[in-house]
Amino acid sequence: DPVATLCTFGCLKVEPTLAITVMGESVINDAVSLALYRAFEGFVIYGVGDNLSLAILKQIGLFFYLITVSTILGILVGLLCTFQIKIVSQRMGMNVQATVILLWSYVAFAAAESARCSGIIASVVCGIIMNHFCKKNLSKEQKAYVNKVLLMVASFSDMCIFYLAGISIAFYIKQADYELLFWMIPLCLAGRALNIFPLSFLLNRTDPHDKISSKEQVVMWHAGLRGAIAFSISLHFPNNQEEDGRQALREPVIDTTSMIILLSVFLLGGTTKPLLSKMEIPTGVTDDHSRHKEAVREAVGGSRWKRSLRKLDKQLMQKLLVKEKFRNRQSTIADTSDPERGGAPALEK
Repeated sequence: DPVATLCTFGCLKVEPTLAITVMGESVINDAVSLALYRAFEGFVIYGVGDNLSLAILKQIGLFFYLITVSTILGILVGLLCTFQIKIVSQRMGMNVQATVILLWSYVAFAAAESARCSGIIASVVCGIIMNHFCKKNLSKEQKAYVNKVLLMVASFSDMCIFYLAGISIAFYIKQADYELLFWMIPLCLAGRALNIFPLSFLLNRTDPHDKISSKEQVVMWHAGLRGAIAFSISLHFPNNQEEDGRQALREPVIDTTSMIILLSVFLLGGTTKPLLSKMEIPTGVTDDHSRHKEAVREAVGGSRWKRSLRKLDKQLMQKLLVKEKFRNRQSTIADTSDPERGGAPALEK
């Protein structure tokens, strides 16, 4: 959702770790918000019923069901895409490869949505699987081409969403509820604060060597723009008609959401640069990939369960899903990055 903030981060070359943290948090936040919406829209359509506690427990169970099923669908689709690319990639041109990967990505989203689960969670998990397995079956030139195609499609999709939101604000606002808007803006900011600051505190307690500073937390809170996901959810809001004295909900929700998007994008997105200066966040930073190397060393070393997962990946999954000529290359890279084999200096070099 925080498209304006991430665009500003890219232009100013903000410290890479902060930019990646904001992007990753926003993606997972979008996925969870969709799953929560799916779980609780039943309250709007059918009401609470006689037993409130039972209804809440049922919706909480539905939420975890949505997360689990979406994750499984994402894994399955990612593995199917990887297997197809492994078998027939050499007989495809780069245009066909990019199209196949794009279509499989959409299959993950469509399958989850068809099952009334979270398409975003399925897409994120599918992307993780593709990045770990499918990408290794492509040459350097093929990877670069596929990345450019996916980036172009993603940028086009963002533009379409904001175009639709702008058209909605300009031409189709019918029932602007300014009292609702007055309450929603501070509630959005308060909800964002209750998300970022407590979770950052817990993260800092569990990982004291890689803390999120208080200034970075303020920037992350500020980056919580209401954009594409909020607008798409409002379009699917239950269209209750006026009955029993209750006011229809869908039109006011769409109109209020559109106005919040407009205000948040221009006010919060437009003040990102001054906030970065105020918080003394480094800009003009070139990513030297040092953090990437640290992550690799942590992944291949670390705890027993990490070593077990790496062993399973190397002895079974890589053999099934990655071509031998690329697998050998990846194995060499992994060996040179293993601190137990003295590979850290080679990786640094």
